[in-house]
Formats: sequence, C-alpha cells, structure tokens
Amino acid sequence: MNERQLPLLLTLRALLRLRSVRETALELGVSDATVSRRLAELRAWLGDPLLIRVGNALHPTERAVQFEAALAERLNALAQLLASGPAMAVRPAFTVASSDAFHWSSFPNLLGEDPSLRLRHVATEACSPNVASALIQGDVDLYLGPALGLSEGLQRRRMFEADFVTVLRANHPAALVPLDVAAFCALRHVLVTGRSPARSIVDEALAERGLRRSVALETPSFAGALAMVASTDCVVTMPRAPASAAAQRLPLVLLPVPLDLPTIAIYVYWHERSHADPAHQRLRERLAEAVAT
Repeated sequence: MNERQLPLLLTLRALLRLRSVRETALELGVSDATVSRRLAELRAWLGDPLLIRVGNALHPTERAVQFEAALAERLNALAQLLASGPAMAVRPAFTVASSDAFHWSSFPNLLGEDPSLRLRHVATEACSPNVASALIQGDVDLYLGPALGLSEGLQRRRMFEADFVTVLRANHPAALVPLDVAAFCALRHVLVTGRSPARSIVDEALAERGLRRSVALETPSFAGALAMVASTDCVVTMPRAPASAAAQRLPLVLLPVPLDLPTIAIYVYWHERSHADPAHQRLRERLAEAVAT
C-alpha cells in the first residue's frame, strides 16, 4: 500500500456506509469532486464498479459487499494502532551489542527497573561484519561500549569514563602486599579480548617500560575471566564498574593497577531511524539510569 491508496480505502469505507457522494465528502472534509475521483480510481484499481447508482442512491456490488467487512476491520485496527501511539507498540525484544562486562553492572539494574523489558544480548565481536554495520542494517538496536569509527546515520551518547582495576581472589597472596609493577608482571593473567593477535592497553603500557606479563588465558568473556580468577591464582585487569559488581557476588578483591592506564569513554550508539521512537527513547534513558546506578 502506498500513500495514495490509504485515502482511497478510507473513502470507500465511508461510501459503503453512507451510500452518498455528498455525505461522504462532508464526513471526510473534501469536495464532491474529490470523492468522485477517488471512486473512479478505486474502480480502476480493484477492477469492479463497487457502487452502482440506482435512482438517487448508490448500491454496492457483490464484491463490494464482500469487501466491506474486511475493509472496516483492518482500518479499525490501523486506527487503534495509531491512537495507541508507538509508545504502546509491543516488540519482542531489543537487541543490544556489548561485551558481557555489562551483564554484571548495567543489565541487572536495567531489567530490574522494568519487568516488561526484554533484551537480546549479542557480543560485539559477533556482529557481522562489524557492530556499526549491524546498527545500520537494523540487526542491532543499541551498542554499548567504546567509541566506534564515524558512520553515517549513527547517533551516540557518552555514558561514562571507564577506569581499570586488577581483580584477584579474596585470599590471594598478592592481596596481602602492595602490588608494584614487578609483582604485577610476575602474576598469571587472564586477558579478555576478542581481537587477534591479542593485545590490550595493559600490554601497551608495559611495552612502553620494556616489560611483559605472563598471560595464562585469553578469553572474549569477562564472566569466564572472573570465574577463573575466583578459583585460581590468576588475575584480570578490567573496567572498575563490572569488577565492583562482580565482587558483590564472588569472593574477589579489587586492587589499583600499578600502571598509568588511560580511561576509556563508554558510549551508547543507535541508528537515527530509531531516534524518535518512544520505546527506544525510554530504553536509552533507562540504560543511562542503570549505568549511573
């Protein structure tokens, strides 16, 4: 259906109910000539006379009679949808791309605020060919994470600055003494990365000093890294917010990183086609509140 066909169908519904060009024109707020022209277009479009004049009255054809009930039902359903507004539209789930670090921090607060909210999480590195393309193509509704490169049609909002801590089990021997760079490098590390070859800002900071650390495990999952750290002598360096949230559930402690690491700005991205959608707007606002909490 195009933008010309909806007025035609509205005119046909009124004609079938009122059986008068004049009364139809008055109800729709158009001229008699407009109603007559629309009726001619309807006849050509549907291949049927639809209404036949008998004396001073219009009488529907057999096809028009069959068409009338279905037309009224569908137009009424459309009117109800428009009256309820997009904010009442029910959608199965919003697809959010991010690292699983937000499972520990933002997502529990987000879902706790709105029991009706449904989310589908996809890992950033699983988006094909990349997360920006997934947003543009409509495969992803929101991306939460570090800045993306510039892409036409994407909008973003700065959420917070992520700083880093080193996480280890509560009774780890290294938790009993100050952690300097030498002790840090001597520990066995878990590296959370989805990139190949594996690299992180920790390795870059160490390389500037001519140092290296021992990486025992590479994983794309923060949840897997934290589970490993909670049950071994391995440590993981990760953003503070999910680490703090995890430490409320697991026997973990957080230590300052003995390196001068930059903070990373975390953004939420979406496509401009969703910018004015009330349901999408509410999700973005609730996400901002959840992140702040």
